[in-house]
Formats: sequence, structure tokens, C-alpha cells
Amino acid sequence: MIINYLIKALCEKESVFVNNLGLFRKEYAPAQIKDGMITPPGYMLVYDPDFDGNGFAFTMFVSQKGGMLITEATTQIDQWVAQLKTALDHNKSVSFGNFGTFAKNDNGVISFVCDRIAELNVEYEGMEPVSLDSKRIKEEEEVEVASETEEISVKTSENIEKEEASSSEEDSTHTEKNDVSAEAESESDEVSEEGENTEDSKNTEDSDNTEDSDDENKNEEVEDENDEEEDEEENDDQERKKRPWLVILIIILIAALLAAAAYYFREQLTGLYQQYFGKENTEQVSEEPTQDTPATVDINTIGTDSLNVETDSLSIIEGSENIEEETVSEPAIVNQLPDGEKFFIDYEKGKYYVIVGSFRSEKEVREHIKSRKLEQYNPKVVLQQNSKNMRICIGVFDSEPAADSYGRSTGLNYWVLK
Repeated sequence: MIINYLIKALCEKESVFVNNLGLFRKEYAPAQIKDGMITPPGYMLVYDPDFDGNGFAFTMFVSQKGGMLITEATTQIDQWVAQLKTALDHNKSVSFGNFGTFAKNDNGVISFVCDRIAELNVEYEGMEPVSLDSKRIKEEEEVEVASETEEISVKTSENIEKEEASSSEEDSTHTEKNDVSAEAESESDEVSEEGENTEDSKNTEDSDNTEDSDDENKNEEVEDENDEEEDEEENDDQERKKRPWLVILIIILIAALLAAAAYYFREQLTGLYQQYFGKENTEQVSEEPTQDTPATVDINTIGTDSLNVETDSLSIIEGSENIEEETVSEPAIVNQLPDGEKFFIDYEKGKYYVIVGSFRSEKEVREHIKSRKLEQYNPKVVLQQNSKNMRICIGVFDSEPAADSYGRSTGLNYWVLK
């Protein structure tokens, strides 16, 4: 039955949401006096029909505990909710044993009154509600017993007085006749008085004992109430102490997940950092010096001498350009990238690699080379231990400045692998 699954789920979780019905939340209720009853502490259920949630977690719970498919669990939950609502349409309320009572008002709003669920209150097992009227009845009975004992003691004392009076009269009338009989009677009177006194003392002692027992019972009840209040305060303090630890554990778990993600994607992160923050993409625009080209000359109208002069002047100009280029050109950077058909190379410590891309498959590497037109740089794939990434390399150098200079000269987005 769905009610049993709902109780089992609430034993493990603080709240359970049922689709098309609402949220059932578990709350702790301390001991309290209500409607002439002393209710013990325990966990009660609070129902919220307007809560917006998803009941997939409860469906999975029913599927696992019942050994059924998720679709079967969903249909059973939906059927139970539909039957409950139809029953509420025809009846004022619907009750479930060891769970609670559902009711529906004139506006169509469903309410719920929780029973004391045994599975949720295992630690408070044996505690039952106590009526205040029963305590009053006990006290009245004890008062009646005490009054009866007092009446008995009063009656015995009156009888003793009457007997003493009668004995004194008999003694006065018969003193002259029989002194011996008077003495005997006086002795018998003394014996009877002693017996009656002992009975009176016993009765008074019994009444005192009953009063003492009543006081002890009252003191025990007060002590029990104080103990219950102390237990409730201790439980509240324990719950308050648990809350900061839960927050700290959640923060530690989030930090651990972020650290694991950063370690797993460390190569991509370093590449992005060097690409967007460590390096600035510079574009070098080479400007060639403009030269005045001579106008077109008609060979038929100009002699050979003039042609020789022009060719000599042109050769002088070209020679000067070559000299300027040789003086201005920087020293050549030696790229140690191997030539040939070897497409994959191993990472060597102490070398500096100019990287223009990092991928997980060879297909992605080749597509990147083709789309960015990197064939002119003789690209290679650098393989490094403990790394699944394939890095596209266009240059290998012995120093970082040389690798950095070469990368800037290409005008590509790059970063240097050390």
C-alpha cells in the first residue's frame, strides 16, 4: 500500500512530495498539555497541499522498495491519489490507521490531521497520552481515604470517653460495698484504656503514612515533568549543534568538486589563460618602401645609351634595397620541428612547444589544421604522458623567448607548452 511506502520514506527523509497531492513534512513536537491531555514528545507530519515540487524521488523510492518498474510505481501512486480524491468527494473525511485523516472543505481544499505514527517515534516507544482527569480522580480517592481514617479515629476516641465516664460512675456507687471489686475494676479500666490508646495511635500513624505517600507521589510527578523538560531541551540543543556541521560539510564537498574539476581540465584552463590573459595577439603589418618607377619609354625613340643608363640606375636601386634588407633583418629563429611524415612526436622536458590547438581525437586535430590552413607550418601532434589531449605544435625551441617570438610572428592564437 502507498501509505506504508510513504511512512518508510518519511523514516529516512525529512519530507516527501506526492504528485497531485502535496508535501508531507516531518516536524518534532515537544510534550504539551492540550484539551485536558498531556501528550508525550514525538514527530508529527505537516501537510502542505500548495507546495510546488516534483514527486519523482518518491516514485523511485516506491520502485526500489517494491521491486517494480518506474512506470508501475507511477501508476500505483496516481491510482491511490485518484481513489483518495474520489472518496473525499463523497465523504467528509477519509482515515488511514497509524497515519492520519484527510478532509475536504467546501472550497475544495484538502487538509490532513496526523496520528501518532509508531515508526516515526521508535525512540519514544511506550509513552502514551495521559488525561488530567485521571490524576484528579486519584487525588479525590486519596482524600476520601484520609477522611475515613480520621472519622474512625474520632469515633474510637468518643467511645473511650463514654466508657471512662460509665466506669467512674460505677466506681463511685460501689466504693463502700466492695473495695476489692473497685480496685479490680479500676485495673481492668486501665488495661482497656491502654488498648484503646494503642488503637488510636495505630490509626493516627496510618493516616500519617497515607498523607506522606500522597506527598511522595506528587513529588515524583513533578520530578518526572522536570526530567521530560530537560530531555526536550537537550534534544533541541543537539539539533542546533548539528546544523552548522551540515553547512560546513556541504561547503567542503563543493570545494572538493571544484578542485577535482580544475585538476581534470587543468590543461584547457592553462591554455585559455595564456591565450586570453598571458599573451597579446599582435599583428605585424609590413610596409614596403614605395619607389618611384620610371615612366614608360619608347625603345624606338630612345637610344641604347639611355637604356644602359636606366638599367644601371635600376641595378643601383635594387642593390641598395638588398643592402637595406640585410641590415634591417633580425637573426633567424631556428625551428627544431622535424620534417618528414612523422605526424606524432613525444614531449621532451626542457623544450618549448608553440601550441595552436588541443583536442581529444585525431579527427578533430586534422579538421582544425585544415580549417585554419596550418599545413604551411608543418604541424605535429605532441603526445605527453598522463594527458589524453592531442596538442597541435607548429614549432619546437630551446628557450621560451624564441618560442614566444615565433608564435607572435605567425599571427595565430597560440600558447607555449613548457
